[in-house]
Amino acid sequence: MTDSGNNPILLDLFRSAVSSIDVPNVEHFVDDDDLLLAWEQGELSESQLAELRAHMADCAYCRQAVAAMQETETLILPQADTASDDMPVVPAAEQPATPGRRSNRSVWGVVAVAALALVAIAVWPDAQNSPSQLVEVEQKLNSGDAHAAMRLAEQFLDKRQDFDEQSVARAVNLFQQAAYAVATDALKERRYSDVIDIESQVAARIGATGRLLNLKLQAELGMPGELSLAQNESLLGYGYDLDGYSRLMSLPDFDARYERMSRELSEAVTLHSGNAALRLNYGHFLLTYRQLDNAREEFQAVLDINDGNSLAHVGLGLVAYELQEFEDALTEFETALKSEPDNASTLVNAALCLTRLKRTEEARDYLDRAASTTTDANLQKQLSDWLKKLE
Repeated sequence: MTDSGNNPILLDLFRSAVSSIDVPNVEHFVDDDDLLLAWEQGELSESQLAELRAHMADCAYCRQAVAAMQETETLILPQADTASDDMPVVPAAEQPATPGRRSNRSVWGVVAVAALALVAIAVWPDAQNSPSQLVEVEQKLNSGDAHAAMRLAEQFLDKRQDFDEQSVARAVNLFQQAAYAVATDALKERRYSDVIDIESQVAARIGATGRLLNLKLQAELGMPGELSLAQNESLLGYGYDLDGYSRLMSLPDFDARYERMSRELSEAVTLHSGNAALRLNYGHFLLTYRQLDNAREEFQAVLDINDGNSLAHVGLGLVAYELQEFEDALTEFETALKSEPDNASTLVNAALCLTRLKRTEEARDYLDRAASTTTDANLQKQLSDWLKKLE
């Protein structure tokens, strides 16, 4: 690897390549973990990337923090590890995706990526030079003991004045990761008060983060998962029968709880507009309360963040179906099925659209596929009984 200290030309090119757009709202973007996650997964828009690059060019703190996270693989960026003297930078579209992650759809310029990698090498020392407390935090986190990792990271942050900025930034990142893991487990186990307490603890220590705020709101809604729509994808769950019609006539109750959650979700989306999970959940909330136009706006906003988000297409399909726009709904469900062809709920949704469009044989094919792929015994019996009626 080339020493970045001996490559002023590359660094100058990097600085000249970035735009002059204002920096993000947070003082240091590395303190915004949902922004980092979106960057890592290739979900930032071009304008967000431009802001990030402009901020990086002028902020040594963020450059050092990014280098620290790359060194410890707590932040894995497309392309950043491919720059060397004898290896050209490969465009993101030509690189294999990291297992469990999507490849970045927003391709950085070769010069910018190479410069970022060189800056990372220059500003962050070897892992063995890290404070021993942080090494222990990482070990606990990697071994699956997120509770211990969170406790140790918090103890480190209590003494943050004794450490350099890179170490503090790294501790903040590890604290966020550990807290997120602990809160996610608590949410799955329906320990909602624990999730709320964890989010409050982190917010008091390092400020609010989008991912944890999302989990807190899910807890307040009584949703045992990070994404509401992932648990409520099927039209059958919205009162529709397999003939495509709804027998439900009741309207949602716009009570004090609705007003409070509506306000909290709206405020969260305003603060973390680039967080796809928050916007999906807000869209689902609006859909549940039949605020269909607003729900559609949220699901579309998710696609603006990540055009491959299948749940956003499902959400748009549900909205279109509620509006009796069956052709549009079918298009959205079929788009979602391209990435998840065996999703039984979406197969049923597409079948209901086809039924309403009088395309009975096609609807039967979708229902057959759903019956053969679902692991839900109740749904399987329901589909089997319905298919017998169609014979």
